[in-house]
Order: sequence, then structure tokens, then C-alpha cells
Amino acid sequence: MASPLVTGGCLALRSKLNGKYVRYMPEHEEGKVLQVSGKDAISPYTRFQVEPSKKHEGHIHLRCCYNSKYWVARQLPGAWLIHAKLTANVYMLSDSDKTKQTLRGCLLLGDKDSSNKDAYMFSVINLDKQMVLPKYICFKADNDMYGRIIDDDNRYIQFSSDDIGDPRVRHTIHTNEDGTIRIKSALNDRFWRRDPNWIKADSDDTTSNNPNTLFRAVKFGDMFALQNLGNNRYCTRLTLDKKKSCLNADVSTITKESQFRLEEAVLSRRIYDVEYHLMDAKIYDKKVLTMATAQAVNRASTDNTVKVTLNYSVTKERSWESSVSLKLGVTATVSAGVPEIFGVSMELQAEITGSYTWGKSDTRTQEHSVEYEINVPKKTKHNLRVLATQAMCDVPFSYFQEDVLTTGEKVVQKFDDGIYRGVNSYDFTYEVTEEKL
Repeated sequence: MASPLVTGGCLALRSKLNGKYVRYMPEHEEGKVLQVSGKDAISPYTRFQVEPSKKHEGHIHLRCCYNSKYWVARQLPGAWLIHAKLTANVYMLSDSDKTKQTLRGCLLLGDKDSSNKDAYMFSVINLDKQMVLPKYICFKADNDMYGRIIDDDNRYIQFSSDDIGDPRVRHTIHTNEDGTIRIKSALNDRFWRRDPNWIKADSDDTTSNNPNTLFRAVKFGDMFALQNLGNNRYCTRLTLDKKKSCLNADVSTITKESQFRLEEAVLSRRIYDVEYHLMDAKIYDKKVLTMATAQAVNRASTDNTVKVTLNYSVTKERSWESSVSLKLGVTATVSAGVPEIFGVSMELQAEITGSYTWGKSDTRTQEHSVEYEINVPKKTKHNLRVLATQAMCDVPFSYFQEDVLTTGEKVVQKFDDGIYRGVNSYDFTYEVTEEKL
């Protein structure tokens, strides 16, 4: 798998010195700092997006997945350092102008006088196309059947059930600190294990030490592939040795039979207690729009008052999504306020509640009609325009998610990886120019 440092994508950085991950610290007293203190790579605070520089070949930009803001280097005499302290703090800039944030030379984290080279060494954890999977899922193969445990001593996974409510098809995902996963059958409380290449739900090992019980989920479009870390081969639906449509990890490429659709074992979902982090909001792509135009013409030889009507529409777009965790098509009831841009700041509008598909953009248009009376001098034409500023915003937020599973069980989880994306217009003004007839 190509490094995201070359191709772009998502990554985490793990220190060789202390085994911790570079982490954004929103709670830090100095604000907008990074520390080598993260415990895992499954948090929006420890995941970073790589963007190859368009201006400087071989250079990259790093952007935090939590708030979409870029890293910035601090220039010291003779070198570029990232806040060279023993605590390994680095600073991010809120400015979205990438030309100001290309990192030249080496990225150094730690005390510049330190003799311990491990203080400067980081492992790159490739997380490209690897989102954190939902906790309770079912696997559906290319034969449109769910994977279930066969009722025998071997506990093979066979794709032979058409019922998502079948207790044998439900599995729980256990995500490791580096983004790899272990998969446990909800029926017998055993983890999946490769033996020798067949996948069985028979392991009671609760550690992540056995690579045969570890998997990497790769997402492409709406489909997923599962790579077993014991042999680095992909799992596929296979009929062989008197086993029909069972899961086997022995293909080197992602074939048709190696592509799976994941579905959540969830009947209903509610998103509530949404807390927006407005101080970390990003406002960008500002532009002035002409919303409406009209003319007030006075051809008479005396001044007149002319009435004109200005008709225009105002469109708002909004979406709630997550930067790390996946929501697999479950429609949720969302109760949340709506952030809107007002100049250089954000304001929270009244709370709404409604059915919503996570990650889907919601566009709403409102029509406006304004009557405008203007005094027009004789033999004169006035050109009227309604102007407004439109901008986009990304606002990180935390939230609670309540799921009702196919078993009827109610499960509540807290997430910190929400991203609200919105587009709205503000600063409406009227402009009048005069022309002599």
C-alpha cells in the first residue's frame, strides 16, 4: 500500500520514543497546539490529512481531521522547526491559504539539543480509506447473503442467511489503537481467526497479539475489503473442500467475491446533545453574490418616486457527518442547532429535529420579495442591486448517538468526530447607481 506521504490521504504519526501519537489538543491552555500524547489513531484528534503541494514538488500540507486546519512551521535561525520543546508541541494556523503553510525541510518534534534520535522518529500509520467501523455490523457478500456462523464445531463463516435479524449474522467490531480491527461473533462471543486460511469465529484471545485475528478494513465506494494481517491476503467468499460460500483469506487482489457490503444491525438511531466547537470553526470560500437586479426609470421632466420590486432566492446548504466513524445508511433522528456565518464569526440558530441521512447534504431555498421606493431625478435611470456575501463553514462537534439494535437492546455512545458543513449568505446590502438618460 503506497504511503500517504507520497500519494496523499489519511495518516497518524506514532512516536518511536514513547509510542504515543501526535494529537491535537483542543483543551490546551495555549490553544491550537499538537502534542505527542495520543493513545490511539482512531480519534479525530490524532488523524491528519496529507495534501501534496501544488506549488512545491515533493512537499506536503498536513491538515487536522478534527477541524480541517493546517499545520504551520515556525521559522528559527537556520532551520524550520515545529515548536522545538521537549513536550513536542507544534502550532496550527487557522488561515486556509496553503501557500503560507508548505513545510520545507525536516519536520522536527522535540528538543533540538536532544541526543536521543528517537525523539525525532515517527512511524507513519497509513489510514487512507480506513474509517472506524460501526460497533454492530453484518457482512453481506456478492451472493446477497449475510455471513453467519455455521452450527458446527469449526465455526466457519458462511454466507447463507437472508435475514439481518438472524442472531448468527451479527458481529461486533473491536478497533485497535492503530486502526486495525478484531471481529467478534455476537452469537458465541468468539473472535474471528484465520486457520489455516479459513476464517473461524473460535478465538477467546482478548489481546491484539495474534495477527491471525487482526484485520484491516479497506473502503472503496460503498463496498469493503477485509485483509487478514496473518498473511496479508484478502478475505473472499469461497466454495472448496466441502465448504460452500465460506470466508477464506487467500487472495492477493480484491476480486468480486472479496467485496462485501457492511450493514449496521440497527433498527433506529437518534443523534442528540450536539455540542458545536465554534472556536474551532473554519470559514472559507467567501464571495460576493448579486442576488437581484432592477431598474427605476424616470423619463419625465420632473423628479419622481418610483416603486420597484426585487425578487430573489436565498439558498442554504447543511450536512452533519463524521470525520472518523462510519454510519452505514441508517436514517437518524437528529436534534441539533444550526450554525450560520455572520461576518467573521459563527452564531447558533434555533434547534431543529427531524429525520436525516448522515452525511447527506440538505439544501433549502427561501424566496424573498422586497418593494423598494426610490426618488429618481428627471431624465434619470437608477440601477439597483441586492448584494450578499456567501461563505462555507466547517464546524467540529461532539454528540451522543442512541441506537436500538436488532435485538431490541438500546446502546448509547459519545462521539467527538462530528463535522457540520454549511453554506449561507449574510451582509445583505442594496447598491444604487445612477445613469442620465
